[in-house]
Amino acid sequence: MQFAGGITNRGEVGVEAVLRSFAIAELDRLLGQSRQAAPAETRAFEERVVAGTATFAEWQQLLTGIVIARGPLLAFFLYRPTRWHEADCAHAALASVRLIRYWQDQRPISSADVAELLRNEPGEVLIRNFDRAKMRGRPILVGSSEAGPWYAIEGAHRLTTILSVGPVLPEEPVYVGICPSLHEWSWMPKG
Repeated sequence: MQFAGGITNRGEVGVEAVLRSFAIAELDRLLGQSRQAAPAETRAFEERVVAGTATFAEWQQLLTGIVIARGPLLAFFLYRPTRWHEADCAHAALASVRLIRYWQDQRPISSADVAELLRNEPGEVLIRNFDRAKMRGRPILVGSSEAGPWYAIEGAHRLTTILSVGPVLPEEPVYVGICPSLHEWSWMPKG
């Protein structure tokens, strides 16, 4: 099934798949360049999370940490009816993925979408030494219906960097949430 805005639906998934992707991206962000200096048990934990073999207790601990650290962005979708889908976003469509209010609150920019962010703030958002093959977790997009528009709630830096380096893949794997009450979300852009 084709969604609007260059998004190809690959099938419905549970929220657990989306949270796992979010967790993998968060671990990657936290460990970053210091991964080799991290204790062996931390690296082993990350490997279990990526492989999907973490214990139930480890998942609960990780998800609790994510909800605490990133709760305002994510909790809304855990408590409102949201259908989650594995999907692919056409490379050309990355430019029109919209930004959430976080960007307006964190930086004095007026960028409304990934293309504007790349044009206006390339030094701030591009990931240095980006290697698409090492990207962990899928970007997460949300919309109020299958017609979009789509907002990046996770992965705006990755989407901007991928847009800047050109297509490595014809489509980027993403997760898409369809949430009819999206207009109530406090992180929708101002104006």
